Amino acid sequence: MPIRFAINIKDKTATSADVLAPLPLVGIWSDFNHRKVYYRQIIELLHLSYEGLTQSVLDLDLSVEYRPTNYSGLGMGVNSTHWN
Repeated sequence: MPIRFAINIKDKTATSADVLAPLPLVGIWSDFNHRKVYYRQIIELLHLSYEGLTQSVLDLDLSVEYRPTNYSGLGMGVNSTHWN
């Protein structure tokens, strides 16, 4: 998100620049490991309000894995992204 700022000093030339600022992302995640079953859930929210424009993105991720050995496994997951 570009942000413009300017510095004005009396009787001096004005200086301005464009800066690329990071967007605020809030997320909660958790991992559970019970013997050979691995469960993960992630919830992330990005909300931005700028000059009368409001946008948000909600991302949900749930997954389960079964790992019978250290080098192989079988998993299933669901991911949902909602734009507003």
